[in-house]
Amino acid sequence: MLFAPQECGGNDAARRERLRPFHVDEEFMARRPGALLLHDLPARRGDEVSGAVLDGPRSVAWTQSAMKLSGAMAVLERFVGSQAPETPATPGTPAVSGPSDA
Repeated sequence: MLFAPQECGGNDAARRERLRPFHVDEEFMARRPGALLLHDLPARRGDEVSGAVLDGPRSVAWTQSAMKLSGAMAVLERFVGSQAPETPATPGTPAVSGPSDA
């Protein structure tokens, strides 16, 4: 574990209470008529954001999360995929390293 529970905010009830001013609910969104909800998920419904806002018409959290997934997969493929060992040639089959000179 990187952090002790005390460093991360203590027990859940105390943590929730300290973060209450940052909770996004219908009242908060009503005060900002042009705002959209962004959240990269996973969200703690009821703690960070109300379910009605997260699933509401002004939430783009699900689209944002889908784009995050595609981006993460591309990064993994780029860096982990390029380090994958090359497949050895089957015995009796010449290894191909590039275009033939034929």
